[in-house]
Amino acid sequence: MEAHSAFSQRAAARNPPHRLNVGSHANVMVANSTHDSQTPLVNALSVWLQIPDARLLIADVDGHQSLIHSRCAFEVVARFLDDPESAATTTLCPN
Repeated sequence: MEAHSAFSQRAAARNPPHRLNVGSHANVMVANSTHDSQTPLVNALSVWLQIPDARLLIADVDGHQSLIHSRCAFEVVARFLDDPESAATTTLCPN
């Protein structure tokens, strides 16, 4: 007799990874820290690469909320919200 447990069967993912279906958006900024355990940097890069004309902000800090750990990131995002054209295509905020 074969033993079964609740962990022996895998359920289908409810929201599996997929390509985004979006067009060009210059008013989008993808912001991520270099050491984010919740959203690895490679995931943020994947999203950014799928949104033509979007901006990318990488803060070289630990944690999930780069805006509270990096003054540079906070200032770049604040300027972007005020004037999206003010942001460079990519910005790296050093620690």
